[in-house]
Amino acid sequence: AVVSTQSGHYGRGEDAPKANIPTHMLSLDDPSGKKYFIGVNSMCFPREKAEVVMPLKDGMIENWDQMEAMLDHVYTKCLNVESSEHPVMMSEVAVSTTCERKISMANMNKVVF
Repeated sequence: AVVSTQSGHYGRGEDAPKANIPTHMLSLDDPSGKKYFIGVNSMCFPREKAEVVMPLKDGMIENWDQMEAMLDHVYTKCLNVESSEHPVMMSEVAVSTTCERKISMANMNKVVF
């Protein structure tokens, strides 16, 4: 899977994106934990006390829990595959520093593996 976070949408595909998912989602505090509603169809319905959140800021991942929910959505809902059976390649912002890149890779390894 190729995941690009540069355009305000997550794209996924080989030749062209097979899924195009907005980078924003609804976040709702639930007694059992946080719930995320991802994708255009999930965000069409009003939900009381839900807020619009984005795991990215300026192309960099800021909230890894939200990013993990987004990747889970991509693999289970869009691709219908097990993430452990398919490698992922993610793009990054061209202006990221070495320190930001190391932090991002460490967090990505925790999420993916």
